[in-house]
Amino acid sequence: MLLNPETRSLLESFTVAMAETYGVKDSRQMFSITPPMDTQLRKAIIEANDFLQLINMLTVNNITGQVVATGNPGLFTGRKAEGRFSRRLDNSGNKYELVETDSGAHLEYSTLVAWANAGDEGEFFNKIQAFVNESFGQDILRVGFNGTHVAEGDTDPEKYPNGEDVNKGWQTIVKERSPGQIITDEITIARPRNGADFIGLDAAANDLRQTLIHPAFRNRPDLVVLAGRDLIAADTTSLLNEIDAPSEKVAAQLINRKVAGMTLYSPPFIPDGQLTVTTLWNLHVYNQKGTGYRRADWSDERKRFENNYLRMEGFGVEYDEIYASFDHIEVLDPDAEKEPTPSPGGEE
Repeated sequence: MLLNPETRSLLESFTVAMAETYGVKDSRQMFSITPPMDTQLRKAIIEANDFLQLINMLTVNNITGQVVATGNPGLFTGRKAEGRFSRRLDNSGNKYELVETDSGAHLEYSTLVAWANAGDEGEFFNKIQAFVNESFGQDILRVGFNGTHVAEGDTDPEKYPNGEDVNKGWQTIVKERSPGQIITDEITIARPRNGADFIGLDAAANDLRQTLIHPAFRNRPDLVVLAGRDLIAADTTSLLNEIDAPSEKVAAQLINRKVAGMTLYSPPFIPDGQLTVTTLWNLHVYNQKGTGYRRADWSDERKRFENNYLRMEGFGVEYDEIYASFDHIEVLDPDAEKEPTPSPGGEE
């Protein structure tokens, strides 16, 4: 299906404007992004996603290297009999590795025509750019929370819909490097407890902090809880069932809720059942300077407008000692019917 003249004209104007922005002759062919423009692109992607604004998005020079120190864990105050007291940050054992990462977001014919008829040229451009930036940002988080390995050949989005084979994400990095920080056993919570491991998210998160977070960091005010939406929903429901108070009061208690005294987040694409205690600055995303390439063009053959962003990218965790997680928690239903226990004689 060919584009109508109005939409084609708008797309041509978009590609011309994009080429002018990046200082190239034609944006319809893959072109290298200058470091300053790559910085602007990364900034736009970050601004399009609330959670990316909270973690560390860093540009590095090398494909592999030591994670960049950004936090300030531990004690930095004391005395020395001679000279000044000082303590060096040490995360020398924590490395990052970048791999080729190719993001491609495309818009179908029907969407483009609808957008072209919905406003002026500026609004059309903004819709395309917002769609692209949001799509690329969401995929960074998909891989960051779900990535388990780097595919040797082609990635398989059908088999791995959350980019599990695109790169290794934060959970996998810590699991491979410091397996003691990740509990992979099946963990259960229920209210009332009735034999479950924990009575609720507060107890589970507090257990992670007290048993797996290094003692020097357990009382840091910037520790947060990252939880799957299913865990938060189930735990909130059980709380509502227990609290004997007017609904307005209950709602007020759940706004800006903390878990075990730590701020609670449910980031996009975090796996169901996962519960993690860490700091937000402990989660890193690395992009190699000078490796960015872009392209934007309408394809008559595939009937879509394609927008590509190729770069070397990877993930890192600054301090494993400030990352503790239950790989998967199952929320038990206290009202579920239990299987009848057979009598000694075999009769119920």
